[in-house]
Amino acid sequence: MLPAMLKHLIPLLLFPVFALAIPDWSQPPIECVEDIVPKIPDEPCLDLTTVADPTKDFPADFSEDQIAEWRKKRKTLTVCRYLEVSRRENLNPGSQTAGALQVAWMLQSAID
Repeated sequence: MLPAMLKHLIPLLLFPVFALAIPDWSQPPIECVEDIVPKIPDEPCLDLTTVADPTKDFPADFSEDQIAEWRKKRKTLTVCRYLEVSRRENLNPGSQTAGALQVAWMLQSAID
């Protein structure tokens, strides 16, 4: 009986120690909030209407250089991919996976 009770008490006893931790602001965050929150890309999104899976495929006519260039723009590429997921789901409900739709919804919620 006592070990089972201790199992529940130990987290309660340790919580105040973690709750009192003071952040060390001598090491500031790496990025500004404006850079972290997704936004509508400044440049046009790439055309993903012809790819089978908009979450990972590139158009068939893309060269390796074009793919490498878009991979450098990871945040823009992610937003573009999930805007395409939303577009496809609106045209054909049930066509996209639940996980892709959740990410698309979260990105669109952040953008709006």
